[in-house]
This record gives sequence, structure tokens and C-alpha cells, in this order.
Amino acid sequence: MQHSFLPFTSALSGASSPSRFVAIYMDASDGGQFLSITPKMMRWTANVYLLDLSPVLNYWSHLAEQDNASCTEYVSSLLLSLSAGNISAGNISAGNIGKDEINRAPCFIFATHPWQALLLLSVAMERPALKFIEAQSHLGRRMMHDITWPQWLKRCQELREHVSSWALSEGGTRSGTSKNKSPRRLSETKTSGTLSMLTKTISRMHLTLITQMSDIEPAAMHRRFGKLAATAWTWTWGKAPMSVGQQPYQQPYQQRYQQSCQQSCQQQPLIKEELSDDLFLSDFPWQNVVPPESPSIGRHMETYLRQWAQIEPLLCEDLDKICTLACWTSSERVVSLEWVLSFSCSPPLPILVLFRHPHALHRESGHHKTALLQAFHSWQKATKQHLSPEILGDTYIADDTITDWTLTIKERLLATPTMRSLFSDDLTTESSQLLRIENSVAVPLIGYAITDHWCPERSFVPASEEYPSEAGDDPSKFATHQRRPLFIYDQPMAIPNKEQSSGLIFCERVATTWWSNEHTNKTGPSRDYYIRMTNDGLLQWVFQNNDGHLVLHGLFG
Repeated sequence: MQHSFLPFTSALSGASSPSRFVAIYMDASDGGQFLSITPKMMRWTANVYLLDLSPVLNYWSHLAEQDNASCTEYVSSLLLSLSAGNISAGNISAGNIGKDEINRAPCFIFATHPWQALLLLSVAMERPALKFIEAQSHLGRRMMHDITWPQWLKRCQELREHVSSWALSEGGTRSGTSKNKSPRRLSETKTSGTLSMLTKTISRMHLTLITQMSDIEPAAMHRRFGKLAATAWTWTWGKAPMSVGQQPYQQPYQQRYQQSCQQSCQQQPLIKEELSDDLFLSDFPWQNVVPPESPSIGRHMETYLRQWAQIEPLLCEDLDKICTLACWTSSERVVSLEWVLSFSCSPPLPILVLFRHPHALHRESGHHKTALLQAFHSWQKATKQHLSPEILGDTYIADDTITDWTLTIKERLLATPTMRSLFSDDLTTESSQLLRIENSVAVPLIGYAITDHWCPERSFVPASEEYPSEAGDDPSKFATHQRRPLFIYDQPMAIPNKEQSSGLIFCERVATTWWSNEHTNKTGPSRDYYIRMTNDGLLQWVFQNNDGHLVLHGLFG
């Protein structure tokens, strides 16, 4: 699929990595087409949509790399093709559209937090020429200083409405909880009053821009104007610590999902799924737009199951059955499966089967190798965490068996005519084979890039972080990195004195970050690194600490 990428020179300049959230303004649409970009979409107002790209960010980044574009450029072009109608990316790039068409064109704001994306969207809507903004760029950071108090307060009023709706829906799902007694997250008894007080304060002080109060701490905002205003203030100026390379979507989301489903199955109060483990995001009232129908298959066991060898062929049959359902087409892609197991004695066990890249179930009909591998990895982890004697205690039963299960497509990318050609990639290409391998293995495959830092612990970062490396421009630094091992331990380990070796070969002397809290191992202001060969022929990368003991820091291949 060929894309005509938009002129992002000013909109992306200064952005170090792709942002997770997108705020979109567009007219006259239900926004359903955006579910072909990510399964996580929220409708904020009638014309404003929020997208969470975390489940598919690595996938779009991979496709963008194949087109020699940034992830933001690639996703923006896809969003434009889905929403702009007769306004094409080529026309915008060439400047062949009129003022009215510019005003009708959708507006896309990329940010690390949905609140920041919404605020920048308010600014961009008053500047018709700005249609594509990355909050991390120089332009985005400058525009954050142009946010006015009326714009900020309007978003707070919208936030209050969503918090109330979120609290009611959360309260309605709690067993024995009336909807009139909703939980007190951000919704407070005097929320409207505190926002009114803030509005009066701003008017009395004749303030225009929110930067005029940027030195106010959230705690002070909380004492005077309430929790909602304080939380929104934190979101406005805070920085999300997550980065793409940290895989924020994979493990934390699965653990939260299983815990909440376990509580639900045990008829305990259900804690609504958080947007992230990070407190910077946790209170945001995210409510996903749910597709009209989720493909699902149930099975009641004729014989009790205990081993994976018994489970695998039956699970493969159910995956084939899902592929035959009318609500699941061959052009769609699955992002996650919900597999709920019921046992004869133990409580039900929900298992979330995640795919690192959107997966085509129909292409593996009959064997479903990729889906079964991911199901096996998730099954092993879930049973170890939730059905072990340490977890269940006296209720643990060694011979407990599976009596039935339900298999549901939890998250998927919906098919649209625009996206079908993109999803029909050739499985014989090297790029597609890599995606398939990453979907099959138990741990993510992460590439690393060299940085310009002299300290070994900081000399590399995940390649997805797009660290501005200078090592390649400095021959001495590049030569130093070439002499170091590819495998480096996160925490160096002391070598017992009784271990024999054939001697040490000096490599280099490295200055340590002795002034920082990260400094450990009693190495003083510098380390002398050596190559050490064990009696087994293993080449180790070691250094000597102040006590004279050798410390293992890496291994050569």
C-alpha cells in the first residue's frame, strides 16, 4: 500500500519517539472506521475521538519503517485516508485545496497522554492551518503555552461529565452496589462548585493563559479547587515515563485483566480496568467504543481435561469455528483473545492471549500454530500464577480438571475497504516472516541501538526509542563499542574466587558515574575491564572492584 506522506517537518521536529495517544476532530461520522487502526477508541464529544495506539504501536512502527517513514507520519496518513473523504493526502501535500476544504479537514494531535492531546486539539481548532501536531515536537511544546483558561476549563467540564458517566457504569457493575452510590475517584460532591470557584478566581485575577499559573503545585490546586482540577493540572504539565520500548501494553495489561476477571468470577467487587499501571494515566475515565458483536465460541467438555496435549486439539477446533462465524471476516485481524476456563472445583480462570502484531486467524485455518503457541504461553503463566498451591492454599486440588471454556475475540482491527489492501501483505517476505515469529515466541524481540554514553550500562537503548546516537559519528566510540560483548548483564555478578581461569587480557578503563545513586559494586571512580577465559572455554567480560574481586558484567559469543 503506497502512501503520500504529509509535510511533517515542523509538526514532528524535536519528537524523540512516537506518541501513544491521538485526539481527532472530524465532522459527521460515528468514528467506527478508526477501529481498523486500533481496538482502543473513545468518543470524547460528538466530533472528538481519542485513540490508544498501545496494542498496535509496534506493528505500525514496523510498517512505517518499511516505507522509510516515522510511525506518526504513517498513522496520520492512514487516519487521513479513513476520515478525509475526498480530501487526499496528495492534495494537502501539494497545497491544492482551498480554505473551506482546510476547515473541513480532520485534525490529528499525537501526545503521550490523552489529556494533553485534547488540550492541543482545542488550540489547533482555532488555527485552521494546523492539522497535524505532535505534542513532543518543538511546535507542540510551544503550543502548550498557548492554551487559554477558557479552553482548559471547557475540557475540565467535559472531563467531569465523563467521570460521572464512568463512575456510574463502574458502580453498576459492582455486586450489591447501587448506581446512586458510585465510587469517588475523581467525581466529588462539590466538583461543579470547585470548578466554578476556579473560574471566578481566574476572572478576578484577569488571567488569560494557563502558563500564568504554571508554578502552582497540584497539591495546592487540590486544596483550593478540588481533586478533579488538581488531577487535570497534573496531566497538563506532567510527563509520562513510559516509552515504546518498554512495551507498556503487554504484561501489565494482562495481569490487571486476569485480576479483575478473577474478582468478577468470585463475585467480589469489580475494579474497573485502568488505562495503565502508571498513576499518571490511571484516573483518566477511558471508555472504549465496543464493536457491535464479538465472535465467541463455547465448549462443554465430554471428558475432563488436565494436560495441554488434551487441550490443544480442542482449542484448534474452536479457532476454526470462530473463522466460520459471519461476524468475523478473513480481512480482519485479532489483537487479543479472551479464554475463560471453568474448573470442577477451582474458581474460573480468565486468560488473555495477546498478539504482539495483529494476527490473521484465517491464514492458519486447520493448524493455528501462532495462536496455539501464544495460548500455551499464556496458559502456562496463568495456571502457575493463579492455580498454584501457594495461591489457592487449602482450596488447592491437585487433580482439578477443566469442565468447559469460552473463547472470544476480545480486541480486533475491523476491516474497511481502505485497510484491506494493507492487511493483505505477502507472508513470504522477510518482513512478514519477522512479524509472524514475534507473534509466536514467548518474549518480545527487541532490537538495540548504540548510544553515545561511555558507561556500559547506558551504551545501548531499545531501537524503538529512536535515541539520537552520536556513536556512529565518533570513530573512537564506535570502535570501543565493537570490542564490548553483545550480552551484558543488568546487574553485574561477583565471581567466586575458587573458579579457575586461564588468565586475564586487559581491554579498557572506563570512568564510572560515581556521583549517582546508580553506582554500585564498590568500583571507585573507574573500572578496568578484562577478557577472562574459563576452563570451559567461555569468554567473560569482567572488571575488578575495590576489594580485588572479579565481577562478571558480560559474555562474549
